[in-house]
Amino acid sequence: MPTAAIGWAALSGARARWLAASERFGEACVLLEAGLEQAGLRGGQRELLRNLDELWRWQAKAGRADLALKHGRRAHALRLALARDAADRDALRLRQQMELEQAEREMRAHEQRAAQAQTQQQQLQQALDRLQTLQEELAERSRQASLGPLLAGVAHELNTPLGTALTALSSAAEGAQELLATLGSGAASRQGLLARLQALQEAQALAARSLRRALTLIESYRPQHPDCDARAALVDLVQRAWQRALPPEHPLQLQLRDDVGVPVWPEGAMEEVLVQLFQNVERHAYPAGEAGAVEVHGRRGGNAALHLAVRDHGRGIDPDLLPRVFEPYVSTQFGRGRSGLGLFIAEATVRQRLGGRLHAQSHPGQGSCFEIECPSPEG
Repeated sequence: MPTAAIGWAALSGARARWLAASERFGEACVLLEAGLEQAGLRGGQRELLRNLDELWRWQAKAGRADLALKHGRRAHALRLALARDAADRDALRLRQQMELEQAEREMRAHEQRAAQAQTQQQQLQQALDRLQTLQEELAERSRQASLGPLLAGVAHELNTPLGTALTALSSAAEGAQELLATLGSGAASRQGLLARLQALQEAQALAARSLRRALTLIESYRPQHPDCDARAALVDLVQRAWQRALPPEHPLQLQLRDDVGVPVWPEGAMEEVLVQLFQNVERHAYPAGEAGAVEVHGRRGGNAALHLAVRDHGRGIDPDLLPRVFEPYVSTQFGRGRSGLGLFIAEATVRQRLGGRLHAQSHPGQGSCFEIECPSPEG
């Protein structure tokens, strides 16, 4: 609409209101109705509503009821439309405000999670750094690190048989003194002498058994140090370790699979590890005196690495115990055998002398598998 027309419409509206104030409602209605649409263009919907409200009231006073009703209805419809628009705008602003607040809350929650994740990552990195430092220190002092627990374990293992032997010998010494005193007094009877001699014989036998047990433990702990360059065929290593680890009357069956077939296995250290693993199977995998199979599988892996698996199909290892099987003194039969040092020695030997790793896998009732991974001497 041209500016001149808008100015004219504003002037017409002002004149119409002057006429209405003079109670010349007919003339005011004609003039205001002529500029009605221009008023909407000039001032928008609210200006149009104002003019409509004035118009239908003036028409009613001028006796134009039909036109007053028409423009009153139009004003009412326009008022409702403006109210709906206002409500829609308010709802839109409220929704936008709620969305903005939700976005801000989500952003703050995301920032908090990001900060927590960063803190946890830093803590994890610090823990990994400490672990790496500890591993480096253990690698540098591996023999010294394991010597203390090993000696403590040996002392603990030897305590029972040596203590039993000492008690038996003390009892025998007291019995011998009592026997001498009885003989010296001349009051000894044949039956009493036989009873005391039998007691001395039993004490001597108990002491001898305990000392043999102690010697067996010492022998089993004695490390072998053959030539580091010595290599052996797997069948020879397994047979020697099998004979060392198990008593002749054991019911276990050995099943060997060798996919390498040449003398490549590190001779001394690998045999020591196999002894510990075979003894672990004999003591824990199957009930005492029950037959069972022990599978040994040797193969080459990537980068010329050697893999040796020892598997049984016995009881398996409890899930709570599995993560700790290579720790010292962990055993389900504490006080019998080695009290949990066998797998500790095996893992330490693999790590320190073979430069490899020993893994354990097991499920209750489905047996266990110990796998050795180490670099090949040829490499």
